[in-house]
Amino acid sequence: MRTLLSLASYLLAGYGLLCLLLYLLQRQLIYFPVPAALPPEQPLVLQQGQLQVLVSQQPLASDKALLYFGGNAEDVSVSLAEFAAESKGC
Repeated sequence: MRTLLSLASYLLAGYGLLCLLLYLLQRQLIYFPVPAALPPEQPLVLQQGQLQVLVSQQPLASDKALLYFGGNAEDVSVSLAEFAAESKGC
């Protein structure tokens, strides 16, 4: 019984340390930065005060447009070729 209690306390302490580690490192784990892979042409830059938004664009011979907002640390310029291929049928 004593061995079981000691094992349970070690597991509980390990779990507590793991939770503490995840709590302390959550910003690095959630907001993992991805280096920008912008196309060779200059991206459109929208600026409002100190905030800056880079707009990746791919001109197409169509009157339709796709407006896509990337997720957490997503570089949308990497997906431009896929978006262009999907929009050819539109």
